[in-house]
Formats: sequence, C-alpha cells, structure tokens
Amino acid sequence: MFIVFNRDLQKGEQVMLEISYHGTPVKMLENTAINWNKDKNNKPWICTATEGIGTHHMMPCKNMLADESDSCFIRVGVPKDLVGVANGKLDSVTETASEKIYHWSVHNPINIYNISFNVGDYVKLEKPYKDINGIDQKIQIYALSYNKNIADTFYNQVPIILKKFEDLYGVYPWWNDGFKVTETKMPNGLCMEHQSGISMTDAYINIFKGINLILVHEISHEWWGNSTTAFDYADLWLHEGFAEYSGPLFVETNMGKEYYKRYIYNFYNSTKNKRPVIKPYDVGYNNLIHHDDQDIYNKGALLLHTLRMELNNDSLFFKTLKLFQQRFAKSNITSHMFISFFNEETKMDFTPYFDVYLKQITPPILEYHINKSQADSITLEYKWANKLPENFKLKINFWNEKKLNPLYPSSTIQQLKFPSKDRYVFDIETSGYFILKERK
Repeated sequence: MFIVFNRDLQKGEQVMLEISYHGTPVKMLENTAINWNKDKNNKPWICTATEGIGTHHMMPCKNMLADESDSCFIRVGVPKDLVGVANGKLDSVTETASEKIYHWSVHNPINIYNISFNVGDYVKLEKPYKDINGIDQKIQIYALSYNKNIADTFYNQVPIILKKFEDLYGVYPWWNDGFKVTETKMPNGLCMEHQSGISMTDAYINIFKGINLILVHEISHEWWGNSTTAFDYADLWLHEGFAEYSGPLFVETNMGKEYYKRYIYNFYNSTKNKRPVIKPYDVGYNNLIHHDDQDIYNKGALLLHTLRMELNNDSLFFKTLKLFQQRFAKSNITSHMFISFFNEETKMDFTPYFDVYLKQITPPILEYHINKSQADSITLEYKWANKLPENFKLKINFWNEKKLNPLYPSSTIQQLKFPSKDRYVFDIETSGYFILKERK
C-alpha cells in the first residue's frame, strides 16, 4: 500500500492515519490465523496464532521480523458475556448497547507474529511474584470459567519458571506490559509465545515432575525471540534453539544433572539433519511451516549444548548468555552478531562449530571400530567419517570402566587401548553433538 499526501510533510512531523478493513482470514494447510471454536458450554471461543502461517493472513501488515512496531494497541469488541484478551496491559473496558470493547496496549517493540487476541468465557486469576530486582509483580492467568480451579493450581509453576529464567537471562523484559497466560484452543494443541500474553492449551498436563515443559519453552521465548528477535526468518534458530535449550537448563537446576542428560539424549535422537539450520537470507518464507525445517529446535539446542561442553566453564557460559540479553534487549539480531559476541566474551573462536552445526546438513560423524583380537585388551579405533573444517575440534567423552577418556578425533584413525574386562560406552550426553557410526 502506498500513501500519497496532498502536501509535503516536514521532517519530524507526525500524521495520524486511520485505515479500516474487513474480510475473512484464509485457511492455509492445517492452520488458520483465527481459530473459531466453541467451549464445553457452547460459548464462542476464538483464538489466534500466526507463527508459521503469517500475520498477513489476519491483517494487512509487513510480514517482516526486521521492522518491528515500537508499540501496539489492540481493541477487541465482544458480546457482553465474553472477554477479549490481547498482548500487553488492559487500559480500559468500554460498553456499547450490544458489546464490551477491551482496550489493550503494548508499550514495547513487538515482532509481527506475536500480535494476538483471544475471545472466550474467561475469568482472571492472579499470582504474586517478586522479580529479580525485588519488585512485587502480578502474574495474570485467563482461564475458561469452568477451568478456574484447575488453572489456579496448574499455574503455581509459573513463578518457579520465571525465577529460573530471570536468574539465567536477566529481568523479565515486559513488566510494564505485564505477564499473562491465556487458555486457548488451536490446531494440534499449539501453544505460542505471544509477547506478554502466552497462549497455552486447555490440556493442563504437567509433563515432568509437576512442570509443563511446553510452558517452560514458551516463557523462555520472552527473552529469546521476543526481546532479541531475528532480523530474518533464516535465523529463527536464535528463537527456537535457545527456547528448546532452556528446557534442559531448567530441569538441570530443579531436578538434577541426570535429567539434563536425558533431555540432551532426546535431542540427539530427534534431530533430522534434512536441511541446514540457517536458510538463505532475504527470502519471503517462514521456515516454521515445513517439518524438515524443525532442526531449528533440537539441533539449535544441541549447538548450545556443544558450546557449553567445549567451553567447559559454566560460569563464563551463562554470564555470556545473560550479557548478550542485556546488550541486545528489545532489538533485532543475527547469527553473526551472536557468534561475534560469544567469541569475544569467551576469548575463543567457536566459528567452526557454528559453521558445522548451522550451515552444514550433516553433523560430525564418528566412525569407530572395536578390535577384540587380543585376549587381554580391546582397541578402540576412531576417526571422523565426513569432511569437517581443519580447525574443527570436538571432545568426545569415552568411558572404560570408571575412567573418563576425552577423545579428540581427526580425519586419520586414532586408537585407545583398555583392558578387555572393562565395560565401555560413549558418553554422548556430556560430549558435543556428533553421530556414532560403527565400522564393521
């Protein structure tokens, strides 16, 4: 859309435009921008989600991550027995003869696919929370009226999750817009990190020791994806990889190291390696659509796990992540910016790791052979089976009995001997990401 004024505008002059539009959002693949449902009481229940399908299917906009609005105002008009919920803070509710109009405002930059609204027979719950700066805050929950009690108990976990991420990444970025979770119903149980207004399903299932790990993922997006937002959809691993890795970081603190290792092992098994994590830049597409692009989640998380294992300095690793959030809060970022920052803060060059895991399809493949030709000893032979940068060095932890052997494979065969009576195993959960391939 081009707008031509009847006079020249002066530099710094502000002009108010009011644009009206109407229409019916299209349905695309299995998703649609606006999902029209009925709750158990047959009342309307309308929920929105535009990640993947694109906000331009809901309203006229530039579907670009690099051009965020600096604020956003959402008005939702609904029948008087329903509630309209959106991002940000509720400024007021006005009434006409036939409806209530809920006026919501976002006073921070917000990426385009985070703008949302929901309509339903909602009740509001509040949870007290003292943030990392010692300031008393309120956590708001909008649940369907008949789920009020279960929601009240279920969301007791939110202060625990928020506390962990404020410790890891710094103060929650949107306290002036509030923090809320809204019960929604979208295709395939979709949940979404809508900024300051996270969307969760009506399932109310605690997946892991009283914690819903999807909720953990979505809350972590308030930092990774919402505060620091990629310039280009090609770099969406900066959103999803960090949010996915926030899951094992949470369980490590709250449940122990063994649960962290289980989480990492699941990432190993579920990574597809069908396409590079980083796609071509300046292309009008959204890589959240296709299942072969989902390595932005698990493989992105495995890259971060690899960096942590290789750095071998948790204090420096977590300090670097928090500093990055502070330096680039509420701004757009690129992979190059994160790589440069990480290298600078750690005083090491991790560029080969980023190149292999983000730009190559195939991760490092460790080819090995167990030679039992001698009665009293076993010889482990190992080398990289695929071509890797010359300066790529990855530590592989190998246990025989109770002895830890850090291996540093290369393109030539290396050997490790140990007694034939020893049990042995590759400890993949404490190594950087690689694939094991036995040579017959």
